[in-house]
Amino acid sequence: MIALGIGLSGCAILPVGDRETQTESAIQSAAAWFSRGTATNDPQQQLEYFNQAIALKPDFANAYLRRANVYFDLQHYDSALTDYAQVITLNPAVEEAYLKHAICLEQTGRMDEALNDYHHLIEMSPNNAQAYADRGTCYERLHQFPNALSDYSHAIELRPEPEYLYARARLYKERRNYPAAIRDYDQMLRVSPEQAEYYAARAFCHQKLRHYPEAVRDYQRAIRIKPQEADYYYNLGSVCWVAGKWKEVVANWEKCLQLAPDHPRVSQYLPAARRKAKYQK
Repeated sequence: MIALGIGLSGCAILPVGDRETQTESAIQSAAAWFSRGTATNDPQQQLEYFNQAIALKPDFANAYLRRANVYFDLQHYDSALTDYAQVITLNPAVEEAYLKHAICLEQTGRMDEALNDYHHLIEMSPNNAQAYADRGTCYERLHQFPNALSDYSHAIELRPEPEYLYARARLYKERRNYPAAIRDYDQMLRVSPEQAEYYAARAFCHQKLRHYPEAVRDYQRAIRIKPQEADYYYNLGSVCWVAGKWKEVVANWEKCLQLAPDHPRVSQYLPAARRKAKYQK
């Protein structure tokens, strides 16, 4: 029989075998709490269960990661940052932790720190398309547009996801490079032909390039997919205005007003279109 010793503080010291058993028991209990956390969709329960798991096993990297993700989804970014940092300390190979840590930094306005995270992640994982896309978004928010376009393009080369193409097309459109934006929208619509917003965005680019028949076709396609979107009727009416098709202007703008009675531009210009439509054969 092994006798218990007494430490300097007067506390009993467990024999090595008992301490190991207690540690194993704590690890098993931590795993059980973790499993309960992953089995529920209730964020408060998830936090409670992951807290218990971490209390029993303070180096439980997966529990920190899952708890950080709950904080992230709740937009508690400061708490999420703390947990993602702990994951990185415990296991520097977890790419998700770097990615989400960077996004949290962006959300809290710490853009330069976010860029450092993205740089590190891309050095660590140069084929991580999401990292390039998210760094592109960070560059765009910093108004570093050439860097943003470069990163979006790199993400697309690695994995041509519609969301990456959409980000680049949107930036091309905002920078008034309409032909490049149209090429991206073309590619996106080959993959996702039922996305009304892609047709509407491409129609806008055609409109700016004075490709009016193409703009009309795309707005009409957008309306067929999403007939309750008032702005599509307004934009289609605007193209018809340029073409002098006054009856079509009136028809589209009246539909716009049915859906959005307070639409400011329609209310301002519809009377003039009606007057012109009266004299159109």
